[in-house]
Amino acid sequence: MVDPSLVWSTLIGGGFGESGGIIHVHDDGYVTVAAETQSVDFPVTLGSYDARGLTALYSYDLCVFRMDPRLVGPAQLVYSTYLGGRGPYDFVRAMTVDQQGVVSLAGGTDSYDFPVTGSAYQQKYNTGGYDGVFVQLDPSAKGLAQLKYSSYLGGYGQDHVGCMLALGDGSYYLGGGTSSPNFPVTPGAYSGALAGGRDAFVVRFDPRLSGSAQVQYGTLLGGTRDEDAIAMDVDALGRIALAGATDSADFPTTSGARDRILSGSGDVFVAQLDTNQSGARQLAYASYLGGDGFDTVTGLHSDRLGRAVSLVGVTDSTNYPTTPGSIRSTFGGVRDGFLTVVEPGAVASAQLRYSTYLGGKSDDAIWGMTVDPAGRLIVGGSTASSDLPTTVGAYSRTYLGNGDVFVMRIDPFAPPAGQLDYSTYLGGSVSVDFLSALSVDRSQTLFAVGLTYSSPTPFPTTTGAFARKTAGNLDFFVCRLDMGIPMFADRHRLLTRGAGVQELTVQAGKQHAGRTFQIFGALSTNPGVTIDGVTIPLNPDAYTRVALSGTNSPTWTGFRGTLDANGEARASFRLPPDLISVPRITLYHALAVFDSAGKVVMASNAVPLEIGPVETR
Repeated sequence: MVDPSLVWSTLIGGGFGESGGIIHVHDDGYVTVAAETQSVDFPVTLGSYDARGLTALYSYDLCVFRMDPRLVGPAQLVYSTYLGGRGPYDFVRAMTVDQQGVVSLAGGTDSYDFPVTGSAYQQKYNTGGYDGVFVQLDPSAKGLAQLKYSSYLGGYGQDHVGCMLALGDGSYYLGGGTSSPNFPVTPGAYSGALAGGRDAFVVRFDPRLSGSAQVQYGTLLGGTRDEDAIAMDVDALGRIALAGATDSADFPTTSGARDRILSGSGDVFVAQLDTNQSGARQLAYASYLGGDGFDTVTGLHSDRLGRAVSLVGVTDSTNYPTTPGSIRSTFGGVRDGFLTVVEPGAVASAQLRYSTYLGGKSDDAIWGMTVDPAGRLIVGGSTASSDLPTTVGAYSRTYLGNGDVFVMRIDPFAPPAGQLDYSTYLGGSVSVDFLSALSVDRSQTLFAVGLTYSSPTPFPTTTGAFARKTAGNLDFFVCRLDMGIPMFADRHRLLTRGAGVQELTVQAGKQHAGRTFQIFGALSTNPGVTIDGVTIPLNPDAYTRVALSGTNSPTWTGFRGTLDANGEARASFRLPPDLISVPRITLYHALAVFDSAGKVVMASNAVPLEIGPVETR
């Protein structure tokens, strides 16, 4: 029996093997994954861009697929395609999905015939090893028309794109590594010449423009040895937060940086680039981060104002810098994950705002990070440790197999008791499982993608899944995990034209079985209202009164009732069919549970619903 907190879980793959995995959950409930496959029989859908399979044995092609967890069995796979050329290795490292469902991918290839479009910035493959690639796929189009844009990006050396950001105006920041002396850079950039064997790069790329104008900004960053840009974010001021790996003893750091000396065989670098400046002034901040071993970063998040940059990664350093009172201040063994928050604007000694190892006595690594709507960090990875810290209410508090997934939700700015508010193992009892990436929707429900080795007891799946058995040696798992979120929705946007419906699922827990509940509404969430010592995250207003007066009407169905034997219930908000078009507005709904004396004993998270005249995805 699968724990109900694993809301949905499926396997998907072909007969040979798969690799990697990046995930995006849409506000309308779809889940998109981009990865690599060696399987000639990876499941594809009719009318996809490329259903041919691989052209070379043991080679890798990209695979892009979209699933709908609300459907059952094979119907869950709503789109799936191959993408690649005849080279041994086409790979993806970053993905974004816009509101129209267009998928943008970035990575690399050694295929001379990787498919490109007529409007490509770079039509031909350079023979230096790998070239970067940037691709846009539109699954709503038909066949070959799905390839909306595709281009190589590189020079005569080896190039790949390791991270990407969509800027909302149709342009993108791309970051990665290059050994090409002719990599495209722009006048006035921080650096226009290679400093070492391989430098990190940042490019602002706009596929809507023509020719060389598509590279709006390009710079290199590095020392005399090797660098790669692995993760990036951007703040409201337009500054780029960039992190990667370096083994250069002369990586360019800034005055006042926390650490200006390479500590081990390879360190993390963390930097802020201000493209509103020119030349050397663009490097607003740069510092090493690491210990006496090898350290690398796998994820980064910058707060809106750029005052705090959170990084996760992997280290085998026994003296990686940690802060007092963190979750784990000492090295566990083999490798550990780490979570570090840097404040670039603080004085050097205070720039390490928070830092902790995340791991146990064996081999642990963090491969994914996302941020929930409350600003908490959700990190996940793979572990061979049986002594990871877990929390009450976790999916599993027991190490299950030869290698498990783990997921943690952490608020590094909370007092010590609140730092780790959720932590769980996740995996099969015999299988070896690896997490690749995480994504969280606006209702704070977590989605994850990873890999599982076939075994008699593979990664746990749920009833009605697309597939419950592995097709090959190494398949993807895709799952939805309830991390103690009592209420979530199937979608978060509705049109004012037509009678749209938002379905709400309540999972208050078996301890509340048989109790009454009420779902309230409001137009804002902070600071909320406290009743009987429990904070309901809504600010009472006119909508609260209207919703209460209409409870259990056609508009607010199931907003008051009794929780079933599992502490669950279903409710829905239905737009009136005669509703006139109104400016875009966001409603929030939250649940309160009452005991037999009418006292509030539990409140849920606030679930958003955006109502507007234009449908977005």
